[in-house]
Order: sequence, then C-alpha cells, then structure tokens
Amino acid sequence: MSLAFQVLCANLLLVAGNASLVFGSDTVSVATNSALAEHLSQLRVPPGFTLVVQPPFVVLGDESPAMVRSRATNTVKWAVDRLKLDYFRRDPAEVIDIWLFRDRASYTNHAWLLFRDTPTTPYGY
Repeated sequence: MSLAFQVLCANLLLVAGNASLVFGSDTVSVATNSALAEHLSQLRVPPGFTLVVQPPFVVLGDESPAMVRSRATNTVKWAVDRLKLDYFRRDPAEVIDIWLFRDRASYTNHAWLLFRDTPTTPYGY
C-alpha cells in the first residue's frame, strides 16, 4: 500500500471527523485503492472511533485503537482467511463496513445515530 494512498485516506478521515486510521494489511491492490478511497470519503465516522482497513473490510470501533486493530486482525482477518480456504475464491467486489461497539450503550446509541435504527437483539445485524 503506497504512502500516498495512506495519506489520501487519512485526509479523507480528517475531513470526516476526529477518528484514528490504522491499516491492518499492506496488500491492497490498485483497483481496491480507488474503491476504498471512494468508500472512505463517504463514511460518517463518529468522533472517538478507530478505523482499521482490513481488506475487503473497514473495521470501525470505539474501543482503544489497539483493541480495534486487534479485533480486526485476530477476529475479522483470522475468520476471513479460514473461510477463504473452504468457501470463497475471491473477495467481494464492494467494501464492507464492520462496526464494533464497546458496550450495550454504545451499540444502541450509535445504531440510532448512524443508521436511525433501534436494535432488537444484542447480536448485531
């Protein structure tokens, strides 16, 4: 992943608000770069959230940046790597957001602020 692309993504987030940006992988294709940059430019990232680029996902969370990166690597990437072995030959065409909330209050509040939705289950959707 080029430094120029990382700077572009960081600038897009600075415009969007006060968020931390972490790259979970150094292997992002040129085709993915433009799709990812476009996706990031349209994301509404609340203050205090960390965003980890873990292709083909963008993982967003309101825990510490180290914890969000750990979850992106040790849960999301771990699961994706294993699922690809048996079920998927290629990544999805679109960038997919994974929102992780630190607790129940954060989940219910941000579900409303971000999606205008009230969760009916603690397990996400």
